[in-house]
Amino acid sequence: MAEGVVLLFDCAADAAIRSLWSALDEAGVGSLGTYSHRRHHPHVSLVVADAIPSTAVAGVLAGSLRIPRTLTLDGVGAFVGRVLFLGVVPAPELLEASAEIGTALRRAGVDIWSHYRPGQWIPHCTLTQSVPQGQFGVAIDTVLNFPLPLRTAVSGIALVDDTCGEILWRAELGE
Repeated sequence: MAEGVVLLFDCAADAAIRSLWSALDEAGVGSLGTYSHRRHHPHVSLVVADAIPSTAVAGVLAGSLRIPRTLTLDGVGAFVGRVLFLGVVPAPELLEASAEIGTALRRAGVDIWSHYRPGQWIPHCTLTQSVPQGQFGVAIDTVLNFPLPLRTAVSGIALVDDTCGEILWRAELGE
């Protein structure tokens, strides 16, 4: 099992990403929307670990953490293992929030996955977990037909089961 602390989007951005997921599904590529138990939400993971206690996340949020209120998604990329994603512009406030959460969780004994640690983390919004062999061209074309950049409002922060997308804990961001 894996758990992640993620930023969730407002309704408009959530709907836009879900429409891109649908376009990828219709193109035969598949998407995070139809992956596993179909409970995934469009998001940007700040940190991921094998297990993250919700009390530790709540403790970080009780401090002076500044969570970015907007993100810009621009560009398409891939990770080894055929994961396709929209790149998130690495604004200083986003990088600082990820580093602060990661540092606090590591102090609480959470072993953050190495590629989510400061200096290694690539901010992204996952589109699909496994592009079928030979479908990268179709996948990239589908994403490039999507209007980018996408400026999103962040509506909340959550702890999710990264395997099936279930939200384990959530806090809405006030104005």
